[in-house]
Amino acid sequence: MDRQPLTDRLGDRLLAEYGGAAAAYSLRALNGNGDNVVRVRRASDNDEKDFTAGEVTNGNLVDFCNNGTSDLYSQRMYFDGVDDYVTLTSSFTLSSGSGFSLSGTIIPMIEGIGDGLFGDTSAPNTGFWLGTNGAVALTDDAGTFSIITPAGVFEKGEIQEFTIFENGSGNWAITVNGVTTNTTRAVTDVTIDRIGLSRSRLLKGTIYDISYSLNGTPVYSYLGYDNTNGGWEDQVASNDGTVNGSPSLYTGQPFDGFVETWYDQTGNGNDATQSVAGNQPKIVENGTYLGKLKFDGVDDLLTADGAASAFNGTDPDISAFIVNENTQLDSASFSLGSSSASIPSLLMRTTSLLSPPRWQLRIADNSNTVADIKGATAVVDTEYLTSFFTGGGSQSQFVNGAAKGTASVTFGTCTFNRFTIGVWRRNSLSNYHDGPIREVIIYASDQTDNRTAIEDNINAHYEIYP
Repeated sequence: MDRQPLTDRLGDRLLAEYGGAAAAYSLRALNGNGDNVVRVRRASDNDEKDFTAGEVTNGNLVDFCNNGTSDLYSQRMYFDGVDDYVTLTSSFTLSSGSGFSLSGTIIPMIEGIGDGLFGDTSAPNTGFWLGTNGAVALTDDAGTFSIITPAGVFEKGEIQEFTIFENGSGNWAITVNGVTTNTTRAVTDVTIDRIGLSRSRLLKGTIYDISYSLNGTPVYSYLGYDNTNGGWEDQVASNDGTVNGSPSLYTGQPFDGFVETWYDQTGNGNDATQSVAGNQPKIVENGTYLGKLKFDGVDDLLTADGAASAFNGTDPDISAFIVNENTQLDSASFSLGSSSASIPSLLMRTTSLLSPPRWQLRIADNSNTVADIKGATAVVDTEYLTSFFTGGGSQSQFVNGAAKGTASVTFGTCTFNRFTIGVWRRNSLSNYHDGPIREVIIYASDQTDNRTAIEDNINAHYEIYP
């Protein structure tokens, strides 16, 4: 019988064995019930989908974000939209009455000024390209420009098979994924010797399985399965292609995924959300699953304000465990605050105010009674497990399982209404987190007796420290 990995089984038991958490966020399963752990927005078309922990790691998440193109990874050339294109040894001309067809498969990103398809070195403005609205545009050898299809014939980020040909009325026609658009533009000569570049527009994406035929007989054919000249050898004749620029193999480069919701796994419904696309942390970057949420240090944050009231009261008990990394200092991984004032406030961040830089736990109640612990050295680009405890007149900070600072402050009333991951959020915002966050678990109770066991559970999964 197949057995689940030890670290995953430990994760499944964490919230069951150490229950009572007010909120818990992770990309691994913490409760073993198979619920969704994250909702992700696909950047190419803003579609959204929920994922369980298993679906996050088994490839489903990446397949969603890259529109199902994982099977093409390292099997196609990626055109970067900057200087990558292919030049053929000899040109050929699409002419009226010749029975031509020009076909291929493309994943266009349709950004900037559009994507070049086919062009001519001797007449740079000649050829076919895609406009930013997905329409096909054409300039023939006589210099006549026209948009020959409606918008949306090609879609951003989708695998699309196409054929350009002359219909029975002598006009251009284009078939995309089996749907033919007949245009009113009469066929006139178009000379081609470039792939991925036309009218100063360079393709961003990938194009492959290109074939030029006359009356159904292939004349030239190119696989495009490699980023070297060998990938562009003519499969029919000897009209080989030469790669220009410094293209890489396709690995999903243009595709990103962003977190719209990080689901609370406690069952309390305190989901951390961000509806503004530009403020969402990244989970898939350039077609690769990051294994964490990547905050940009500028405006990314997730909020779960409904959870804030769980930590209200006089000298409240609060225990938290956070797995995170800082690309830059002065980054806040987690905070509690008030929307109407700068206090009360609870903050876990790195700070550059001391040398060397430190991990800082800062807590202030409604009357601005403050506990401020800066006990542990913080190094950028290094993952840490940080935990802290406050309540009963004492505070303590731990980093990677080791005690790093204490305080003895008895707080008065704390009235929080803001709960945030990724920034110090009170009646203002500061210290945006720059770097990854993997896990946040927070209790409205004293978990000092369970600290070692919870930390061991987390560390067994992520292997942060020996």
